[in-house]
Amino acid sequence: MARFSLDIVVLSETKKKGRGSEHLDNFLHFWSGIDKAKRAQAGVSVLIAKIISKFYKNYNAVNERIVTVTLTIFGLETVIIGTYAPTDDSNQAEKDSYYAALSKVLTEIKPSQEVLIMGDLNARIGKKEDSKVVGKHGEDVLNDSERG
Repeated sequence: MARFSLDIVVLSETKKKGRGSEHLDNFLHFWSGIDKAKRAQAGVSVLIAKIISKFYKNYNAVNERIVTVTLTIFGLETVIIGTYAPTDDSNQAEKDSYYAALSKVLTEIKPSQEVLIMGDLNARIGKKEDSKVVGKHGEDVLNDSERG
């Protein structure tokens, strides 16, 4: 049996301006950032290993906080959503705009597609003894991003 590994990396808060794709060492790099004329902030990237580039179908630079890359692997389309959510300190309009854009991306995904959401969602989920993910090792703080 052959082993198969997907090497996919999502980077957030890249501060890389503009939108595009490039070959970067052993990866294909897809990014979406702020307009080139503005001060660098936000930015998100998805890197896929060149070895799996044959599965690449397309990418979409949604905005400076969301980028999608679609791969067709063994006949199954998988949409990777690279994201960088606004922090809790961001104004409500920025948060609402981000979540509206993310919701739109999710509603456009076909039922036949798989989805991977990766990135920095800027949630602080607190300490939860009954949590199998963080348990007692999380921060004391909860923020609005955790509450949905």
